[in-house]
Amino acid sequence: NENDTIIILSYEHMLQLSKILTNYLITQNKSHIIIDHMLFSFVYNKVLHLSSIFEKALLPLKKEVFGIDSILERWEYCIRQTDDAFGYGLGALYTRAVFDEASRLKANELVKNIRLSFEENLNNLQWIDEQSKNEAKKKLEKINEKIGYPDFIKNQTKLNERYAGYSMIENEYFYNTIKVINREHKRKILKYRQKVDPTAWRMTPRTVNAYYSPPSNEIVFPAGILQPPLFHKDLPLAINYGAIGTIIGHEITHGFDNQGRQFDGDGNMRSWWTNISLNNFQDRTKCFMKQYSNFTIDGQHENGQRTLGENIADNGGIKISYFAYQKHKQSTLNSDNDFCLPGLNYNNDQLFFISFAHTWCNIQTLNSMHHDLINDPHSPPPFRIIGTVQNSDEFSKAFSCRSKTTMNPSNKCQLW
Repeated sequence: NENDTIIILSYEHMLQLSKILTNYLITQNKSHIIIDHMLFSFVYNKVLHLSSIFEKALLPLKKEVFGIDSILERWEYCIRQTDDAFGYGLGALYTRAVFDEASRLKANELVKNIRLSFEENLNNLQWIDEQSKNEAKKKLEKINEKIGYPDFIKNQTKLNERYAGYSMIENEYFYNTIKVINREHKRKILKYRQKVDPTAWRMTPRTVNAYYSPPSNEIVFPAGILQPPLFHKDLPLAINYGAIGTIIGHEITHGFDNQGRQFDGDGNMRSWWTNISLNNFQDRTKCFMKQYSNFTIDGQHENGQRTLGENIADNGGIKISYFAYQKHKQSTLNSDNDFCLPGLNYNNDQLFFISFAHTWCNIQTLNSMHHDLINDPHSPPPFRIIGTVQNSDEFSKAFSCRSKTTMNPSNKCQLW
């Protein structure tokens, strides 16, 4: 109603969009463009649910923009759509098969160790004063962890309640899909004005991703990302900390990047910084913006300001995960938890950084990389690797990089 407060998270975006829409709507013979775009967007997002002839019609566009030159295999498509419609039901089967309780406990241990590493590193920082440091510690302590899956999926009664009322009609796939979409939309609408459920997840258990949410001050790691080659309960410490550990550190650091720092431990947008600490923070972020803006792909520069938050998280994540790894390694000397991999001429400190780099290996067309440079808040994968280790004294030491070289520059960007 008219008394409701609307929070606009992307004010500048909405302002510019309003200007564009107004221009089209008030100009004669242009309003149909907005209507056509809305219709196209609706159809585009539903094409996957139609027969293959429609999806094939989109291939030239996908190939040009994203480098995708083939449609999904039927089995992969079916799994994705089942996860979209019945993600927690599928998640129950998935975790039963590939993510046992021992794996969940091991992942919990990594998160605990890396959180402690962040706090210990925070204590040693000189650029942030004690008042702001204490506020940061309070926020760190309040970060909620969600690891593997929501507990309710192991309860058959609650799982059945989650999907109560779903009815499918045989041989009516597209109709069933629209029904599921509508039902999920209604379920979300019913949440309006209801108390926020702190146990709710925004990802399904098989999702290969992770996130930090400033308003809820939580880090979430679904079972899908807690799989090889990123994680396994029996992998060497160097690999687990170098791969999933740096991702865990990345998400924790998001709570203190240029956006996360604006929220307190209760998820409220509140300034908890002293002026001197905030000024020091902003001065140090300029180093990252300059560094990453110098990276280019085929002559096109990265926008270091747009990717700042992710770059801060990448750099903080690898640093605190490495420190956590070293501490864990010291506590398990003479044990089998940090054995060297046979056949490799690398020590485990080197293996940590190789494992980190391996996390971001990918195959991408030039057009796709240009698209990401304009639209993605993350740096392109090569720069996520190079930019991060350039700032790491530990990397330079592990690989004996000569000073004032590309991989060991004299000017290193440091924040968390």
